[in-house]
Amino acid sequence: MDVNKTEWLSVLTTLDIIEVSETIDSLFETTKAAVYDRGCTSLLIGRIINPLLTRKKVTEFGRTDWPEEYLNLWIKENYAIHDPIAQYALKSRKTFDWQTARKYGSSYGRKILDQARDFKLKNGIAIPVTAGHLPIGIASIGYEKALAPQSLLKLEIIAIHAYLKMLSFLGQSPASPMVELTKREIDILTFTAAGKTAWEIGAIYNISENTVHTHLRKIITKTNAANKTHAVTLALRNGQILP
Repeated sequence: MDVNKTEWLSVLTTLDIIEVSETIDSLFETTKAAVYDRGCTSLLIGRIINPLLTRKKVTEFGRTDWPEEYLNLWIKENYAIHDPIAQYALKSRKTFDWQTARKYGSSYGRKILDQARDFKLKNGIAIPVTAGHLPIGIASIGYEKALAPQSLLKLEIIAIHAYLKMLSFLGQSPASPMVELTKREIDILTFTAAGKTAWEIGAIYNISENTVHTHLRKIITKTNAANKTHAVTLALRNGQILP
């Protein structure tokens, strides 16, 4: 079997296990195993919140496997409200690396990231998760070696599904019935899954690149997906497009 296809089947298997997780801790462990299998070394996943406004602990909104000493310090000093990664996630809404966030952080925020290095939290990526009206979430993933683009794409899919499933344990379930897609929408998602760009898909159907983007935006809205990659994965899991 093709290696890439085997990898995608592995991702879909992980999504299925995430979907049937019975506790937030089992969900986190499944996600962590998948992340570590792809060369990563740490994981945080949860809602982006201001603990001073909610009057709740940050750990009530997610999970992490950071070193206990650093996590305790992060909670005690209310680093969540100054963390450049969380702040940049609200601005970017796209996957970015920690060092990019550091550049745009305050002087105090940069000190937080510098301090994290002492706990072997040096390099990583952050994946913001937005979907419709649901609370904004984030998956922050540490690594020692830079990730390949294909590995990054798979991590994004896993992180998005893990966060949306996590919301059901936090009292806000994103569950919704499967929506019907038109033939053109299924065709566009299929070619998107195959790695075709909007320009290439437009050339295939003799439509403009903007029209393809319009179709994708409609699909994302209809399926309540976080992005086009998430929409593709939902369609794969629902059997609307073939793997």
